[in-house]
Formats: sequence, C-alpha cells, structure tokens
Amino acid sequence: MIVWANDLRCSEKTEKAVRRLKRRIMTGRILHKVYCVTIPQNPQNVMDVIPARDLKRRPYRSMTVKVIGMAKGEAESRELVRSMVEELYQKTGGFDAEQYYR
Repeated sequence: MIVWANDLRCSEKTEKAVRRLKRRIMTGRILHKVYCVTIPQNPQNVMDVIPARDLKRRPYRSMTVKVIGMAKGEAESRELVRSMVEELYQKTGGFDAEQYYR
C-alpha cells in the first residue's frame, strides 16, 4: 500500500504535475524516470529512492510504503534526497526520517 506524506517534497520538474503523477502511480501506469523518496524499509538507511514503476511490483505491494518525496530523473532525485537529509539533520540533529516525516 502506498501512503503519501501530507507535505510531499517535489523537485522542480514534478512540482506542477504532482496530482497527475500520484494518480498514475496509484493506477499502476509505468512512469519512466520518476523516482519516489520513501521512509526506509531497513532501519539502517536514512531514506530509500525507488523508481515509481516499481511501487506496484510484487515486493512493494505487500508492504506499506510512505512516499515523502518525488523527483523526475536520477540527478534530481539525488538532489532532492540531499536537501531532505540536510534539512532533517539541521532540524533534528540526527537522521531519523521516520520520526521527522510523520
């Protein structure tokens, strides 16, 4: 199941089309070069970056995935994660994304 954060962070290229992209992801349409930043499944990670096309595939269908960010392209997804981790550390002094992005 996909859960969307209330304050979803988006890159410049996805900001205008957030509603359309969310709808396409939920209906299982294949979106090339769209990446979702999620709360990590492994507690040792800070965040996970998953291609949007993979969210409806078998491993993710059975688990709850909370999407906290969305970007178009690998470079933008890396930049988005960098800025989110920087903000997380500045505001909390740590790297517990699950607590911060509730």
